[in-house]
Amino acid sequence: MSGFEYSEAVEAGIAHKHPSPENGGPCHGCAFRKGTEANRDDVTQTMIRLCVEGMRTFDCHMTPGLCRGYIAAANLRGVPTTAKDKKRADVCGTAADLIAGMVGHVARLRG
Repeated sequence: MSGFEYSEAVEAGIAHKHPSPENGGPCHGCAFRKGTEANRDDVTQTMIRLCVEGMRTFDCHMTPGLCRGYIAAANLRGVPTTAKDKKRADVCGTAADLIAGMVGHVARLRG
């Protein structure tokens, strides 16, 4: 998404120094945790930004349920209130839905 600007809250949520998993933070391999393999993956980084910005859920890859890093970033993001924020959320949510659908389709084909 070259040239696209995510909200400052999304970037802050991703850059945030999270507590350890033992203290309620995201898992050690979390895409929202700096330095992890998932955090260094460009596709995953795009997807987590789209999910947070577009108000789409992002599940944990280790345990059932929402990712703790996602929850922290979504809480910082909050609900869009301005017309610009609502439009950004709509565009990002649609993009996240499309990517998730394509990934699911490819997985079924490989299945």
